[in-house]
Amino acid sequence: MSPGADRDLPAHPRATPKGESRTSVLSRTVRLRTLDDLGDIDGARVLLRAEFNVPLTAAGEVADDTRLRLTLPTIVSLRERGARVLIVAHMGRPRDREPSLSLRPVAARLAQLLGEDVPLAADLEHVPDGDVVMLENIRFEPGETDNDPALAARLGALVDAYVNDAFGSAHRTNASTVAVAGEVARSAAGLLFEREIAMLESVMRSPARPLVAVLGGAKVTDKIGVIDRFAADATTRVVDARRIDAGWMGLDIGPRTRAAYAEVIARAGTVFWNGPLGAFELEPFAAGTRAIAAAIARSDATTVVGGGDLVAALNRFGFAGGVTHICTGGGAGLEFIEGRVLPAYAALAD
Repeated sequence: MSPGADRDLPAHPRATPKGESRTSVLSRTVRLRTLDDLGDIDGARVLLRAEFNVPLTAAGEVADDTRLRLTLPTIVSLRERGARVLIVAHMGRPRDREPSLSLRPVAARLAQLLGEDVPLAADLEHVPDGDVVMLENIRFEPGETDNDPALAARLGALVDAYVNDAFGSAHRTNASTVAVAGEVARSAAGLLFEREIAMLESVMRSPARPLVAVLGGAKVTDKIGVIDRFAADATTRVVDARRIDAGWMGLDIGPRTRAAYAEVIARAGTVFWNGPLGAFELEPFAAGTRAIAAAIARSDATTVVGGGDLVAALNRFGFAGGVTHICTGGGAGLEFIEGRVLPAYAALAD
């Protein structure tokens, strides 16, 4: 029912410097506050904004815990400083309190990783005491995506300090990523957030050249209709991208394109890859993403890979260990590279 699409690729794409971006200028003229700027937090409660919007299995368990594992150093660091940690995160785009978008499976998996209980607070009015507690999906609360100051004030009233480790949501002007920073006396970036900025700035300002960018497709939520329609045993064929017949869809790159990409990546000094290629969730259309992942794993280049779906793909194919840095935010990473000032970044900067 669907073809893989093949097309020509320029033999050697070049990145032409065009001056510094607004974001890199911002990052040099202001300083991102870090955990050391929080001062003494022994006995304090710290609100930790985490990026735990992770895929779940059909059984309702965490399918890929990469984002949880990458946030562990910040949680451990805060605990070692004597703080009690109250985690706030979101899952999906709920219209109401949808049970399928509860963070309960995330809290359960985090408890396993930490080796201690992680109670889940049903709402902001019923937050249990504990060393590490997780709030229910913050998007269940009205006003989160509107950057509502009233919701930010409610969050701020629960804690003594605020730490943002959710780089994946740094481009969103939400109450838990922006407004809340002004509701507490002390706020800072977490260890993961800090590292994300450092890695992306290195790609922007001083990449080893040639610099190669590979830009992939849509979120899995935007491909659900396609995934539901095209089965794992769908009929496929390889055609030129300009010769896709009516009634067919291009859902992957073909062998000639895979080879061309691999050749370019092999010569790269730095590779920035954002988003998987095609409907990689289905095996007939996974060859393109797998081939690019393999080429990057073989490369001696500095490799920065971003986007939740792409991280899941790397883990699925066994190539995550061959990447220099996994960026937890696909959209945020792209906007930062484009030169936009990320709202959450600005909220944590002096």
